Amino acid sequence: MQVNPITHATKKYKALVLLHFALLLLYGYLANSYKSGFTPALGSVNEQFRYYIVLCFILFLSILYYLLKIYKQENRLLHSNQQAIAFAQIKRKLLVNMSHEIRTPLNSIIGFSEQLSQSKLDAKQTEQLKAIRSSSTMLLNLVNNILDFSKYETYKVNFDKLPFFPFEAIHDVVNGIAIQAHQKGVELKTEVSFKNTICFSGDSLCLKQVVINLLSNAIKFTESGSVTLKADIVLVANRQVMLNVQIIDTGVGIAAKDLDKIFEEFAQVNYSLSHVKHKGTGLGLAICKRIVEFQSGKIKVISEMGRGSIFSFSIPYPLCDKKLFQSKVLAKIDSSNLTGKYILIVDDNKMNIFLAQTVIANYNMIADIAYDGEEAFELFERNKYDLILTDIQMPKMNGVQLSKAIRSYSDKTKRNIPILGVTASVLSEGCELYANSGMNDVVLKPFSENELIDKIAAQFKQPKL
Repeated sequence: MQVNPITHATKKYKALVLLHFALLLLYGYLANSYKSGFTPALGSVNEQFRYYIVLCFILFLSILYYLLKIYKQENRLLHSNQQAIAFAQIKRKLLVNMSHEIRTPLNSIIGFSEQLSQSKLDAKQTEQLKAIRSSSTMLLNLVNNILDFSKYETYKVNFDKLPFFPFEAIHDVVNGIAIQAHQKGVELKTEVSFKNTICFSGDSLCLKQVVINLLSNAIKFTESGSVTLKADIVLVANRQVMLNVQIIDTGVGIAAKDLDKIFEEFAQVNYSLSHVKHKGTGLGLAICKRIVEFQSGKIKVISEMGRGSIFSFSIPYPLCDKKLFQSKVLAKIDSSNLTGKYILIVDDNKMNIFLAQTVIANYNMIADIAYDGEEAFELFERNKYDLILTDIQMPKMNGVQLSKAIRSYSDKTKRNIPILGVTASVLSEGCELYANSGMNDVVLKPFSENELIDKIAAQFKQPKL
């Protein structure tokens, strides 16, 4: 039985008021009778007084019964809430484990396919490799969607307030997804009405996520014609603007009966006019809605079957000082000084070690390997490494414990060695745990060669301002 806590509290309050009212009536009657000189003895209570006593007693018992019923409902509600919290924790733990178990093999698949793409392949092999990379990227996106939805569902999400250029952010997404449109023969058009020098303060990654989800959906359900992205800004207050974005497609459209549920989680809308079946998690648009609304924005859709759709959203952003932003932009990290660096790779997964060794060898670095934290700590004591690259989840001693042990080491010079954690966990509390253990930075699986090398190079050279 589901109980509304607000209605439940109101009923309880009304019952208590009635109980007090009944007691006050009885007290008032007795007080008034006493003032009138009427003091009934046990054997001489008149009919009117007896009737009044019985009536008040019945009312009193009725209210007590009502309060007892509410008390039982309150206990059921409390028990249900405790169960819901427990189930949410179990689900969150399941998602974390699922993320790790899927991202770990994906790291090898995506990483080695990237390494293969750098070798000499014929045309057929190149196409086959593209198919592998496309499928693995699609699987990674599905995992990300499930995890993202979990974060927004539990309200455990924080938005960055960092300076960024919206013109650049939007065009980054368009350029990245252009190949998807080109492969389908769909024209991808962009109309951005503001300058590339406009600077916002906010979360650029979340903006990109909304745009890429909407653009990807539009291209997916457009067999011919075009997909157009329009963007403009409107000044709404002093140094506060509203970013308005529209994604217009000439695709199959959405039936009127489905428009109300299009942003619901796990919604699978029937695109009956489409000749191709498209399946997914049903979470992409639900995530878009949460990202936009959690930033005090709005999102909506206008569509007609056979004529296409218009998805539009608006998000408020404060303007940022462009000069201040540019003074904080870091120069591209130089990886040419990595030759000869001595790296300790720690991981219990042989494929991940092989991948890291392959990438590191491309930059003429030297590597030792360890399969758990205890073995790694012994190697750390015996050798003088330039950097440690460690996985988090390992037997005997995990990455967090290894990092803490190194930071507590007696030799001050050795204990200040740069430590990079490698993890499949995308939860913010995990990143805080790694930072508190003494890790300098974290590399998220699956990683590209550039991502890993940039993280390593950043530890050896302070970028120029």
